[in-house]
Amino acid sequence: AYTISIWFLIESFQDPTNDKYYEPRLFSFLNKNGSGIEAFFIRRHLFVRTNDSEKTAINFTFETHKWYHLV
Repeated sequence: AYTISIWFLIESFQDPTNDKYYEPRLFSFLNKNGSGIEAFFIRRHLFVRTNDSEKTAINFTFETHKWYHLV
């Protein structure tokens, strides 16, 4: 088993690429077949996806310029 522990600060939620599918990754540990885990943002909400499954929303709205600790 593994544990992921991350401290992060969000500077901005603005999309610098103007891509309508902009989903910045907090982390992504996927292999070439899509198996693994990743966490990414859609607007101000964090989603987690494992093994190419449906994404699960974390019920929390993140703010810019604040530190967060995720375990």
